[in-house]
Amino acid sequence: MHAIHDRRRGMTLLEVMISLTVFATAMAGVIMSLGMGGKAYTQSAIHNRLYGKAGRTMQRLVRELGPAASASIQPGDPDGGAQIQFQPVVDSAGGVPVVGEVTRFFLELDPREIDNGVDDDGDGLVDEQVLVRVTDPLGPTEKRVLLLRDVRELLEGETDDGIDNNGNGLADEPGVSFDLDGDLLTIRLTVEAVLEGGRVVTESLETSMTLRN
Repeated sequence: MHAIHDRRRGMTLLEVMISLTVFATAMAGVIMSLGMGGKAYTQSAIHNRLYGKAGRTMQRLVRELGPAASASIQPGDPDGGAQIQFQPVVDSAGGVPVVGEVTRFFLELDPREIDNGVDDDGDGLVDEQVLVRVTDPLGPTEKRVLLLRDVRELLEGETDDGIDNNGNGLADEPGVSFDLDGDLLTIRLTVEAVLEGGRVVTESLETSMTLRN
């Protein structure tokens, strides 16, 4: 009888090494794809967060400035100033509007920062601003509320050079800008955040409203 030889055999060392190399390459591709997907998701999430908080702030500004008495509105600078003061119309007596207490929206340097072009508080942002709402400013019932952090020092596209870099007709406007032209008030704002790796991203909003009171 002839012996039957089993042709099945184990993998050689070379085949094992080739298999491991193929597997490692495939896994590296998967990990890289997951990493890239994670970064893209993180960037999208940060943009959405910025857009959300900018949108909520813009809605509040419009809601409060909508019933403002036109005669009471005092922008700090008619051409894109960083503050606006007004009195809301709260009632009417004999057809004459009755106004409420003085309210002011204004930008100021984040208290953790120094205006020196350096990231003093270590959050990756430089000279960032905060938007503040104050009622009865300098009065006995003055009340301050911080509305928005991480406001860019200047609007997106602007640099501090006296030139209209972003092409909206104004030069060097701040991160929150109140531009009053007759009864038309345009509000612009830019917020910013830092991605992993230190890259700064921004979101900007703009809206216009007609003052009717």
